Amino acid sequence: MGLLKAIFKNARKPQGFGSHFFLKVMNRAHKKISMWGLDQLEIDSKDIVLDIGCGGGINIQRMLKRANMVCGMDISESSVAVSTSLNRKEIAQKRCEIKLASVAEIPFSDGMFDLVTAFETVYFWPDLVENFREVRRVLKTNGKFFVCNTLNPEADFSKMKFWIDMLDMEKAARTDYENVMEEAGFTNITKFGKEDIGITIRGENV
Repeated sequence: MGLLKAIFKNARKPQGFGSHFFLKVMNRAHKKISMWGLDQLEIDSKDIVLDIGCGGGINIQRMLKRANMVCGMDISESSVAVSTSLNRKEIAQKRCEIKLASVAEIPFSDGMFDLVTAFETVYFWPDLVENFREVRRVLKTNGKFFVCNTLNPEADFSKMKFWIDMLDMEKAARTDYENVMEEAGFTNITKFGKEDIGITIRGENV
C-alpha cells in the first residue's frame, strides 16, 4: 500500500520516471470533468487566459481554439515539458506561454488576464486565501477566476474514498471554496454542480 500511495501521490507533482506517460493518462482520465467545466465558460476570441496547474496541457489546447492567447503554469517540470510539447505550434505563434512556477508567486504581470482557470488542482494549493489573492492580482478588472473540481464538499465521498485517501485530500476536498474566494476579495461568486461529474465555482475581480 505504501508503494502504491507513493506512486499515485505523483499526481500532486508529476516527476521522475514515467511522469510523461502519467500526464498523458491524466489528460484522458480528466476529460469528462474538463469538458463539462469548459462548457460552463464564456471565452471570447480576444481573451487572454491563464491555466494554473496545467498538467498535461490538454485544457490549454482546448481553450486556444476559443481564446486569443492561453498561458499555463505548473510546479512540475514534467508537466511543463508535456504541455509545451502539446502546444508547441501555438507557442511558436506567440499565442501560448507555459512556465514552471507556483501559485504562491504567479510569474505574470498585474491585470494581465481576462480569465484564470484551475482544473482539479486547488486541492493541493498551499495557502488558499493568499493563493486566491495572487490570482486576483493577475486578473483584469471584471476578470473571472474559474475553479473546476471533481469533489463537491457537499457530496458523499464514499465512491471516491480510495482516491481521497491515496492523495490525502480529505480536508482539501471538504473546503468551502466559495468562502475562500470571498475572503480573498472576489465578488459575484456563483457555484454550479452536477452530482455525477463535479462542481464549478466562479468569482469576479470587480
